[in-house]
Amino acid sequence: MPRLLLLLLSVLAFFLPPSSSARPKILCLHGGGGNPSGFRATIASLAAALPAFDFVFARGGYPVADGKESYLWLPDPPGGKKEPTTDPAISDASVARLDALVAAEGPFFGILGFSQGAAYVPVYLSRVAAGTFGVAITFCGYLTTTHLGVLEKVMEEKPFGNVPAVVWMGKQDTVISNDMTRAMADTFADPLVIVRKGEGHVVPYGNDPTLDEIAEFVMEAYASRPPTPSKAPTVDKPTKKPTNKNPTNKPNKKPTNEKPTEKPVGCQKVFEKKTCNKTKGCSFYNIKDAGKKYKGCYDSMGAQECKEYAGKNKKTCKSYGCKW
Repeated sequence: MPRLLLLLLSVLAFFLPPSSSARPKILCLHGGGGNPSGFRATIASLAAALPAFDFVFARGGYPVADGKESYLWLPDPPGGKKEPTTDPAISDASVARLDALVAAEGPFFGILGFSQGAAYVPVYLSRVAAGTFGVAITFCGYLTTTHLGVLEKVMEEKPFGNVPAVVWMGKQDTVISNDMTRAMADTFADPLVIVRKGEGHVVPYGNDPTLDEIAEFVMEAYASRPPTPSKAPTVDKPTKKPTNKNPTNKPNKKPTNEKPTEKPVGCQKVFEKKTCNKTKGCSFYNIKDAGKKYKGCYDSMGAQECKEYAGKNKKTCKSYGCKW
């Protein structure tokens, strides 16, 4: 049944335009010190395994003071990790950003996170009504033991309305131990726990067989529980731009020599490489992972993401749209 549903939804994806309101959405939380554009490239293989879904990328509420596009979901404890905080509202800036995004672009069927983003999935689930999301997907997550006030709220609200959950970890993860990820898995009711041998602190990529396992789980959850409106504090949506009040002032046709746009429709809607590279904030990716090739137009990476994900050699760097 799941494979049949995957096929049917994949066919449906060809008839529904990107970001169509009819397409289910997954809210994506980057890792600590990351940003939306870098995380978009990180989960490219997972997005390819779920072509009928739109992936919407959020940004943490706490910028890192490193002069780069780096953000955290939880600020570092003022006294260091050995002195945990007790304030349950210490990450409210991130909660507010997510609330606004859910209100503006919801409903969302799923919520997904990697590393600190994965740790923040239970945190945000503890702050919204049960049923806000239909599935939770985490990679290399952990409990927020350095923020006890936040963790106490998670423990009070678990298992978050029995939301179906996938908890993925790399067997060789030296950043977040498997025991730490299993402890986070216990906050969910009967999660699918995947331990991938030979992998570390990553999101599965390329032809990793666990991608199909995750995709089938998400499809099954989607089939058994259609998406319901995400519940978040009411935020006034921006009104739609008026439709050319003075048609005689501006021609409908775009001038030939007009400067690159500020991404009015998103980089993913730019299909041609030449157009993509001329559009401000966009880069054309040509990525090869484990024998598979991924091409497309995405948000440009920041300097930190280029260094982290594409700094192996000149060829790899250029494939990610970065400068060597």
